[in-house]
Amino acid sequence: MSSGGLRNAALLSYLTVGFGVVSGLLYTPWMIRTIGTNEYAVYSLVLSVVSLVALDLGLGAATSRFLTLYKAKGDIEGEQRLLTVVFKVFVLLTIILAVGLTFLYFFSDKLYSSLDSDQIEQFQSVLAVFGLYSVVIFPLRPIDGILLANEKFVQLKSLDLLQKVLTLVFMVYALWSGFGLFGVVAANVAGGLLVTLVKLRAALRATSIRPDWRSNSFRDLRMVLGFSVWVTVISISQRLIINVQPSILAGLAGAHQVALFSLAITVEGYIFSIASGINGLLLPRVTRLTVAGERSRDELQALLERVGRLQFFLLGTIASGFMLLGPQFMRLWVGPLADSFMVAAILIFPAVVTATMHVAETSLIASGRIRNVAFASLIASGLSLPLSFFLVSSWGALGAACAVCFGNAVGRISYMIYIYKKHLGLRMGSFFTSVYLKIVPWMIFATFLSWLIGRLVVGEDWISLLLRGVIFLVIVGIVLFKFVLSTTERGYFRPRRWS
Repeated sequence: MSSGGLRNAALLSYLTVGFGVVSGLLYTPWMIRTIGTNEYAVYSLVLSVVSLVALDLGLGAATSRFLTLYKAKGDIEGEQRLLTVVFKVFVLLTIILAVGLTFLYFFSDKLYSSLDSDQIEQFQSVLAVFGLYSVVIFPLRPIDGILLANEKFVQLKSLDLLQKVLTLVFMVYALWSGFGLFGVVAANVAGGLLVTLVKLRAALRATSIRPDWRSNSFRDLRMVLGFSVWVTVISISQRLIINVQPSILAGLAGAHQVALFSLAITVEGYIFSIASGINGLLLPRVTRLTVAGERSRDELQALLERVGRLQFFLLGTIASGFMLLGPQFMRLWVGPLADSFMVAAILIFPAVVTATMHVAETSLIASGRIRNVAFASLIASGLSLPLSFFLVSSWGALGAACAVCFGNAVGRISYMIYIYKKHLGLRMGSFFTSVYLKIVPWMIFATFLSWLIGRLVVGEDWISLLLRGVIFLVIVGIVLFKFVLSTTERGYFRPRRWS
């Protein structure tokens, strides 16, 4: 694919992230006020339950990887065998998904004993609609891999953006028309189903290869599952860290706590989206440095520190601003659910740290050690899951956030630091000195100074929040530029350096 096409795909990817963040900030509070806090909790619970059960065993990534390999070799029969194996496995997984959702439907009153009878009835109704939709489109998940293997990057990213736009338009219409919770669910279903059908048509036009349902290829099955096993471990573990928490809260703490945690996850997700947009640009270069071997270790160390600092300039500023202005922002944004501020603040901490180490994780995967990333996720889920049951009964959503934070701090931060030092030879002490020790004190100073000056601003409305935000950004910008940024880093903010 041409560099222009890749650039357009990247721009569409960032546009999709930006649209999702901005529309979510504007739309979420209106949805909560319109359908109600408990209904929002039920809606969030259903989404988390479906994502928890709908596991693709890493076959989505495997489809793209091996189709690309077969296409490069000109092996048409290999492409057909692969598609046959993948779609057969997805049909089997769809049956498992249907059984799992059916079980949750009939036993929801026992699993979620903290919900009242009306909430259980709403949960079952929403699960029936959204679950059926998920079962229908789940066998079509390999479509994204087919489009990627055929280098339809721009079309795929355009359709991802289209789905977000359509879903938002349908949701606004549903809420405006007074359709409530079920209107929101129907909007999600309609937007997703329409775009899936368009993707299916694009995939059928992109390749003439079709699955042969009568053939059997155990060799391809072993190959695909062998690649995806560690991706599967990571996927399951990550679901047991985050996606399972609303179910635990629904069983032990009630709908309000589910709503608090779901909203906090939404806020944390915005930061993750911003970090992912930056990290996506780094994969090719990190892979080249990893393959180059010993002579590039110093270059990899330099890239880790340089990108880590740039990530922390951005994410650290967002996190500091949230700690400073978050309470007022949450009160204005979501009102009754403003208590989710502390929940979000606890979840943001490990997200920022892991994002700044993304270069090291990418290098580890490129070197063939994806199993270490899987072990890290296993450690995190193994610690956070039992701790959640212990803390949720007393602390609700805050306890769930503390459990997640502790699991991630041990598994995805501490363990991974050890792995980066042992297997990549990275100097993580130097990294933390460069990224955190040299920046955090100045970030704290700038935040404290912003708080002092911000107290002069009168009021607790959106205007006062905007003024305090401007004060914070100006002070942080001046402090970082004057005392923290190197000459090279200052040059990054000149337009000519981005060309």
